[in-house]
Amino acid sequence: MAASMRPIRRAWSRRPRLTRNGLYVLTLTVMAGQVAFVNGNNLFWFLFSSGAALLLSNAWLGWRGLRKLSVRRSLPQTAYSMEAFAGSYQVTNAGRLPAFYVIFEDAPEPPRPAADGEVRPIFAYAASIPPRATATVPFWTRLTIRGWNRFNRVRISSDFPFGFFRVSRDIEFRDEVLVYPRVGRVLSSLPMERAADGQLISVRRAQPGEDDFAGLHEWRPGDNPKAIHWPSWGRFPDDKMLVREYERTRVPRACLLIDRESRSERRFEQVVSFTAANLLDLHNHGVATALWTGSGDAVSAAVPEALLTELATLKREEPAPADSGALEEAVAAAIAVGDLPVVVGDGTRKRHKEAAWARDVVLVDVAAADFRGRYQVRPEKGAP
Repeated sequence: MAASMRPIRRAWSRRPRLTRNGLYVLTLTVMAGQVAFVNGNNLFWFLFSSGAALLLSNAWLGWRGLRKLSVRRSLPQTAYSMEAFAGSYQVTNAGRLPAFYVIFEDAPEPPRPAADGEVRPIFAYAASIPPRATATVPFWTRLTIRGWNRFNRVRISSDFPFGFFRVSRDIEFRDEVLVYPRVGRVLSSLPMERAADGQLISVRRAQPGEDDFAGLHEWRPGDNPKAIHWPSWGRFPDDKMLVREYERTRVPRACLLIDRESRSERRFEQVVSFTAANLLDLHNHGVATALWTGSGDAVSAAVPEALLTELATLKREEPAPADSGALEEAVAAAIAVGDLPVVVGDGTRKRHKEAAWARDVVLVDVAAADFRGRYQVRPEKGAP
């Protein structure tokens, strides 16, 4: 968890801001004061003094309730784009009086656009914070832009008790969240293995008889019914049932290669999102997966999060009439270690359809008509 602590009283703003309701009350108070000064009417003097007392007490109580608060922000280290995650503020009240209706406004960078395009901050509030105690204020939000999202400051404010003045202050908090690419639904798994005749087949779990027999174990929920060892059934007390256990003779291997040349940011985000979703899908199917992002050697890891980190900060490149030497070398290196190369890009088929190396790889083009049958992105919802 990334966290930081800073007392508000060290950098306090002594300039309360009038709210809309406060402006109405101030206007009426000034008008009552003018009438009372001209006519000398005691009723208007009473209205003037009451309005002034309400305004001044509101400003003082708001400042008094917040001046002895200390705040700490807690965020996860990683999150997925467009998926909600939880955070919290730990607020410590060192004063002798409780603080009421404390509002928190947080603004990550890059900005967080809503569904209608408007940039909106993150809101949270605490109804009350007891004296000499620490309260946890939770909030839910989602980030839309992959990569490092920085939280540089939080605005804490209060308009208690009457809502006429709002006292606030921007407090510096420097936290970072690494946002992984947006992950959608894989409609059709990538072909990752070659059959004996050289044809590509889809990934599937091992079935009895395909791998080496390793022994027997007692039936557990989730075991394949086809692996039940029927000859041993009835030989044990309590009708114990045994299941054949198999050891895989080989593990499917794949290498996802990203063609970073793209004409638009939207298409490139589809490339990154499709790659991230298939990394998770292949991992769930037991496929050892490597990733090549356009430079250097392919990266492989036992957990998909290590590869998603590479995708989180990936930048697109403008299409250029340069040769595809780096991509060809990466494909050759993947084939040399036994990986089945899968090239994902925008306009990849059109650019590399004549290349000799493209015959031995799987080409996935987000601009092709059949891409919608492979992948579906979850519909966007307005950020909370």
